[in-house]
Amino acid sequence: MSWATTGRAMKLNGKNSWQIFIKELNRRKVVQLVLAYIAFSWLVVQVTDVLVDAFEAPEWIIRTVFIVLIIGLPVVAILSWVFDVTSHGIIKTRELPHPSQLDIKAIPIIFHAALSKELSYKETRKQLKDYVIWSEDYDSLSSVLNDRDCMILFPNSVDALRFAIRIQNHSQKIDLPLTISIIEAPDDYQSDNAELKELARGRALSIDSRPGAIVTTETVKDTILNRGIEAVESAFHPINNAHSVIEQTEYIIEPENICDLNKTLKSYRDTVLYQQTPVGLKIAALLFLTVVAAVLWKFVPSIQADKYRNLAVLPLVNSSTDKTTSQNFVSGFSEDIFNHIAHIPELNLISRRSSQAISENQHSVQEIGDLLNADLILEGTISKHREEVKVNLWLTDSSDGIEVWNKAFIASDSDLLLINRQIIQELSAYLDIQTDAVSVANLTDNPSKKVYPEFLEAKGLLKQPPTQERLSKVEQKLQLVLDQQPNFAPAVAGLCVMYIRWYTLTLDNAHFDRAERECKKANKLDNDNIDVLLALATLYTKKNAYQLAQNYTDRAQAINPSDVDVLHAKAELMAAKSDFGSAVKILNQALQIEPGYWRLYVKLGHIHIRQGNWQQSIVNLQKALQINPNEAYLYNWLGSAFAMQGNFIKAAETYENGLHLEKTSVILANIGNMSYYAGDFKKAVNYYLQAIQIDPTDYRYWLNLADAKDQLEADEFEVQNHYQHALDLALELLTVSPENSEARVIAAWSYAQLDESSKAQKEMTNALQLSPEDPNILFMAALVSARTGQQDKGKALLEQSIQYGFPKAIIDASPIVKQLELI
Repeated sequence: MSWATTGRAMKLNGKNSWQIFIKELNRRKVVQLVLAYIAFSWLVVQVTDVLVDAFEAPEWIIRTVFIVLIIGLPVVAILSWVFDVTSHGIIKTRELPHPSQLDIKAIPIIFHAALSKELSYKETRKQLKDYVIWSEDYDSLSSVLNDRDCMILFPNSVDALRFAIRIQNHSQKIDLPLTISIIEAPDDYQSDNAELKELARGRALSIDSRPGAIVTTETVKDTILNRGIEAVESAFHPINNAHSVIEQTEYIIEPENICDLNKTLKSYRDTVLYQQTPVGLKIAALLFLTVVAAVLWKFVPSIQADKYRNLAVLPLVNSSTDKTTSQNFVSGFSEDIFNHIAHIPELNLISRRSSQAISENQHSVQEIGDLLNADLILEGTISKHREEVKVNLWLTDSSDGIEVWNKAFIASDSDLLLINRQIIQELSAYLDIQTDAVSVANLTDNPSKKVYPEFLEAKGLLKQPPTQERLSKVEQKLQLVLDQQPNFAPAVAGLCVMYIRWYTLTLDNAHFDRAERECKKANKLDNDNIDVLLALATLYTKKNAYQLAQNYTDRAQAINPSDVDVLHAKAELMAAKSDFGSAVKILNQALQIEPGYWRLYVKLGHIHIRQGNWQQSIVNLQKALQINPNEAYLYNWLGSAFAMQGNFIKAAETYENGLHLEKTSVILANIGNMSYYAGDFKKAVNYYLQAIQIDPTDYRYWLNLADAKDQLEADEFEVQNHYQHALDLALELLTVSPENSEARVIAAWSYAQLDESSKAQKEMTNALQLSPEDPNILFMAALVSARTGQQDKGKALLEQSIQYGFPKAIIDASPIVKQLELI
C-alpha cells in the first residue's frame, strides 16, 4: 500500500475552534488584563466620584470618565492580544501559524502507545483510557483503544508530539513507561475501512519503539522541525541501527530528554490557530458593540448639553425711551445679571472682562464665538420706563448663528432681584443644569429693594471713564446703600475701587487713605474677594509700595491661580519695577488662559512702548482694538506707538479716530503733539488749550502749551506765565508724591525756561536718581542740561536716552533739540 508523505490540511470543527480561541486568549493573557482593567476602571470611577464631590466639580466629569473607560475596554483587549509585557519591555505577541501556512503542510498523524505486557488487561486498559481522554485537550480527532495499546488521530504533528511528551513524562513518573510511535496517517484513515486501520496499526507497531522514548518517522520529524522549536530540534536524533521494516529513517527522543521537553512545551501552547473567526465570536463582538453604542446613546443628551457649556454674555443694550437718564442703571443691572449667571454650576461662563467689551455691531455671532471660544452667545436688551423694567434675553448658537432660546422678564424696579432668580431658573432649565435659583440669587445678600437701584446706578457709573464729577456721584450712591446696610460687601468694594480711581486722577493722599481704608474693610468682610485684593495691589503699586502689592497679588493667586486679572495685576507690578521680561511672560501666560481679554493686549502694547519695541506694540494694540473697538484710550495708545515709530500722519489719524468716540484731554493733547512735531505750532496751541479746558490740573498740558507758544514767538510774559503754572502744578504734585520722576523733570525744564538754572539742575539730578534708565526722563534731562549751559552733558544724556529706547524720530522732529544744537 502506498502511504502519503504529505496530506491536505484538516479543517477543524466549530467546537475545536472555540477551544483553540479560548486557549489563545489565555496564552496572550487577554482575560487577565481585561479583568485587571475592569478593576482599575472601578477604582477610577470611585476616586473620581469622591473628587467631584470634594471640589464641587460638574457631574458631567463622572459621565465622561465612565464613557472613556467603557470605550477603553475593547482597546485594552485588542492591545493585550497584539502585545506582550515582558522583562525586556513591550513586544509584539508571537503569532503561531496554522499548519496550512507552513512550508510543509499539516498532515494527519497517528499516535500509537503501548504498555508493558506484564500489566493485567484491566490495568492496561484503564491507564490507556485515561490517556485517550487527555488527548481531547490536544485536539485529537478520533481514537481506537485496544487490549494492550491505543491509536489516536491528530490533525497535525506538533499537537501529537506535545501530547506524546506529556503522557510519556507522566508514565515515567509512575514507573510505567510507554512505547510511543508517531507516524503519518494514510488518506481516508477516518473512513470505516477496518483493513486500512489495521494496516496503519501494523505500521505503527513496526516502528523500532523503545520504552520511555518517542520514535517517529523522517516525514513527521520534518513537519515538527518546520515549526522552529529549538528544544525539539536538538532532542531528535536518528536511530542508526533500526530494526523496523519501514522505508524511512527513524528518529528518537531519548527517555532522559522527555522531562525537559515537557517543561519547554508547556509555554508553547495551542500551536494551531483557528482559520476563521467563529460565528459565535462575531455575534458576541456585535453584541458588545451594541451595548457600547446604547451606553453612548444614553449619554447623548448630556453630551449635547455639554456642547452648550461655554457661554459668553454680551453687554445688554439699553432700549429705554430715555436712554440718557437710564444708561447707568442699565449698565449696572447688566453687570449684576452677569454676576448671577456666573453662579450657575457646570456652566463655563466667558469672563465679563472679555465678553463685555464685544458688541455684535462690530462682529458677527460666529466671529464672537471664535474670539471668545464660546458655544453660545447671550444677548439682550434692558428697558426702563418709569417704575417698570423689562429684560429681553436670547441665546444664539455661535457655530451657525441660529437663535436657540429667548425669554422676556418684566418686573417693577422694586422687584429687580426676582428677575435675576427667574433668569437663572429659565436659563438653567434650557441648558439642562440642576440649579437652586433661590440659593444662587440669595435675596438676603442684597440691599433693600429701595436702594438696590441706587447700587446698580453706582456700578454703571464705575464702568464709565473716571472723572471727579462721576466719582463723586458714585460715592454718594454707595454711601446711601451703606447707610441702610453698612456691611454690604459689594458696596464697600465699590468704594474701594472708586477711591483708587480718584487717587489715580488727583494723586491726593487723602483719596489714597480712603481707598486703603475701604479696601481693607471690604477685604475683612469678604477675604476671598479677588477684586478687592487686586484693588489693594493696584493701590500699593501706584504708591510704589511694591512689597505690599506683591503680598496682595500672591493672596489673590492662591485663591485662583488661573484668574487672568490676577496675572494682569502681577504683570503691572513687574512693569512698575521695570522687570519687563517677567511682565511679558506673565501676560502671555494669561493670554493662553483667556485669549479674548483685550486688556492683556493693551498692557503688552504699553510695555513694548516703554521698551522701544514700536512695531510689537502696534500689533498688540491693534489686536486689542479688534476685540474692543469702543475704547477711546486704546486709540490713544496706538497713536502713541505710531508716533514713537515716526509715523506722525498715521498717529494723528489714529488719535482722531479715538476723538470721535470720546473727547478726552489726553487725546487732544496728543493731537497737539503731532501738530507740534509737524511744525504747525498754531494748531498745536489750539489742541493744548482744548485739553486744558477739560483738565486744567495737568502740568504736562501747560508745559506743552508754553513750548508751542515759545516756538510762535508769542508774548514772552504769557509764555513765562504758562511755564510758571506748569511748575506750580508739578511742585504741588511732588508734595503728594515726592518720588514722581516725571513731575521732577518737568519742574526742571520749567525752571530752566524761567532762567533758574541751579534749581533746574537740582530737580534734574533728583529725577535721574529716581529713574536713571527711563528714556523719557533722560531725554528731558538732556534738554535741561543744554538749556542750562551744559552742552556736552546734554549730548551724553541724549545718547543714553536713545540707548534706552527713546525714539530717534521724535528727536529729529523736535524743534527744541535743533535750537539747543544737541544734534
